[in-house]
Amino acid sequence: MGIDGVEQVGSEYEDNRVILLSSREAVRKRPGMFLGTTSARGLEQLIYELVANGIDQYYRGEVTYVSVELKGEGFEICDDGPGLPFDEGSVVPERSLAEYFLKTIHHSATADDHAPHVHLALLGVGLAVVNFLSGRFEVNSWRAGKLWRQIYEEGVALTAPEVIEEGDGRGTKIWCVPDPKIFSAQPRYEEVRSILFEAAHVFSGVKLMLNEEVFIAPGGLKSLGPILRGSMRGTGSRSTYPPCHLEGCVDGVQYELAVWWGDDSPRTMTTHSWVNGVRTLHHGSHVDGVKAALKAIGTRPYLCLVHVLFHKPAFAGPTKDTLCVPFVRTLLEQELTPLVNYSRLKERASSRVSDLLF
Repeated sequence: MGIDGVEQVGSEYEDNRVILLSSREAVRKRPGMFLGTTSARGLEQLIYELVANGIDQYYRGEVTYVSVELKGEGFEICDDGPGLPFDEGSVVPERSLAEYFLKTIHHSATADDHAPHVHLALLGVGLAVVNFLSGRFEVNSWRAGKLWRQIYEEGVALTAPEVIEEGDGRGTKIWCVPDPKIFSAQPRYEEVRSILFEAAHVFSGVKLMLNEEVFIAPGGLKSLGPILRGSMRGTGSRSTYPPCHLEGCVDGVQYELAVWWGDDSPRTMTTHSWVNGVRTLHHGSHVDGVKAALKAIGTRPYLCLVHVLFHKPAFAGPTKDTLCVPFVRTLLEQELTPLVNYSRLKERASSRVSDLLF
C-alpha cells in the first residue's frame, strides 16, 4: 500500500523495462521528436538540412551553388563543394569521417564544431537523421581526386564506401528517397520554393536552384524588402526613401540590416528577423538591439529586416523563435547607432537633391 492507503501499481523499478535504443532506432521510432512532424513539412525539412549543409560550405568559401531537384519518389541535392571526408579517419575505428557524419547524431552545433552553422526552416537535425529516415540514401562525393560512393537503406549501409572514378571532379550529389513507412506525404513544390527563395536573400550571393528555377540575390535583404513591402497593407501610397542597408562583423557576430522609411511615421514597425538563417518569429536580442539604435536617433521606419549569424546562439523557450543573447543586443545597439544615423541622413540628402534636379 502507498501513501494514505492508496495502492501503488508498478512502482518498483525493474531493469527489464528499460529499452536501450541505438541512435538509428531512436530516430526511426520517434521521428517527430527530431522533425516536429512526419507530414509534408517534416519531410521537407530533410531537404532543407542537406541544402543548409551546402550553404555552410558557401560561407567557408567552398561552394557557389546548391541545387534541389524534386523527382518521382525522392529528391536529389547537388553542390560544388569539397566533398564528404571519406578519405579521413574518425574517432570510431575503421569508420571514415564521412561515415561517422552519416551514422552519428552530433551534440554540437555541427558534427565537426565549425562555426557558424546555418539552417533553413528549423534548427538543424544533422545529416545522420536524414539518413536514418530515408528508405534509400545514396551519396556520390568527390574528394581529393576520387569519386566516392556509398548507399544506405533505412540508415543501414548496403555498401562500404568505394572509389568509382578518379579525376579532378568536385562536389557532392545525394539521392534521397524518404522512407514511405514514415512519411505518407510528398514535398510541396511551392513551399520548398518559398524557403529557397527567401534563403537566397538571407544568404546573399549563394546560388540556389529548384528544378529549372534559379534564385540568387546579391543585394541580400535590401532586395527582399520591396517584395515583402508589396505584400504589406497600407504601404501602396507611402513615399519611400532609399533603404539603409548595413552589413558587418564584430566580435564574431555577422549582421545584415535593411531599413525602410516613408514620409509618414508609422504607428508600428513591421519587422522580419533571422538567426543563422532561421526566422525568429518573436525576435529577441538582435531586434532589441536594432530598435534601441533606431530609438537613439529618434526615428521609426515602417519596415526592418535583420539577420545575425554567429556561433552557438541561445533561445528563450523550446520553440527557439526568440533569441536570448544579451551581448548581441548591446553589440548591435553600439554598432548600428552611428551607422544608421549617418546612412539615413545621407539617403535623405540624396533624395532631396534628386527632387530638386528632376
